[in-house]
Amino acid sequence: MASFGPASAEQAAMWRLWMSTVFMPLNRRMVETIVSHADLLRENTIPEPLKALCAHVACYEPLIARWQEDGFNSVQFEDHVSIAGDFPHEELDSYLEKAFKSLKSEQAQLLDQILR
Repeated sequence: MASFGPASAEQAAMWRLWMSTVFMPLNRRMVETIVSHADLLRENTIPEPLKALCAHVACYEPLIARWQEDGFNSVQFEDHVSIAGDFPHEELDSYLEKAFKSLKSEQAQLLDQILR
């Protein structure tokens, strides 16, 4: 993970706003979907990209709680990012694309069998 110097107070506040109100609600929904529908996974274990997503989201929870504390005004990069690293979008994209294509292929085969 890259390290940057401090952001401006306005930039840091905007990041906290977006993370708290947009990204984390979506991230939490993704994690909830994984957890509540793990029985639908084809793999015998939770795939690494899904684990990385869950870790990323879990590591933001204490940050967001800290941001809510009275007097929090840090602009330091380290006070605004997950210790689990960046959002694992490339790994997730690759995994989800492959899984979706596989499921759609199987679906087409099953529909073909039904329609025969």
